[in-house]
Amino acid sequence: QVNAIKEQYPYRIIGANNGQSIFSKFPVTLISSAGYYSHFEVEMPTRTIDIIDVHLRSIRLSKQDKEQYNEALTDLITENNNSKLSSWKNIASKVANAAKLRSRQALALKDYIRELDSENIIVCGDFNDVPLSFSYNVIAEPLVNTFVAAGKGYTYTFDGFFKLMAIDHMLVSEQFDVLSYQVDYTMQHSDHYPIISRLKVKKNNKQ
Repeated sequence: QVNAIKEQYPYRIIGANNGQSIFSKFPVTLISSAGYYSHFEVEMPTRTIDIIDVHLRSIRLSKQDKEQYNEALTDLITENNNSKLSSWKNIASKVANAAKLRSRQALALKDYIRELDSENIIVCGDFNDVPLSFSYNVIAEPLVNTFVAAGKGYTYTFDGFFKLMAIDHMLVSEQFDVLSYQVDYTMQHSDHYPIISRLKVKKNNKQ
């Protein structure tokens, strides 16, 4: 399998930051890496594609935090019992602090994307936040979500929190037509599931 991947994708950068990697059929260069994102540049025959691999700050809950959170939420949903809601106080500060840091990261990344001024850009990865969040919307404002463009029905990307959360996203510039979107739920190597989207450059894009 490794040999087959190397043959199909001869250009690779592995582990640029926090495991951020890229496998490409065309020459690829690491332009910059800022801890919570890595910017790769792919030189295709007719254009350059800017790919930004994102990993915004997670809440970093411990196993015990997650168990307390799930127990309290289960009681609230199934038994209409809020007796364990006090346990949420133990993680409230972690949730709040992580959200504040993601907001700062998102604003800085938005400035980076604006200065990049690329018409062929893909922003993808683990945002650790849902589409209704501030950090997601700051980054997504000028871009197209591939799920919105080509997805169907209900989806989630995180195998936790009762399978309710889509916190991994793929955003693309308007120069791309989004042909398909899917989440591969057969993958069991992580608590996140991979997003797979097929893109095509619009015919009227001359650059």
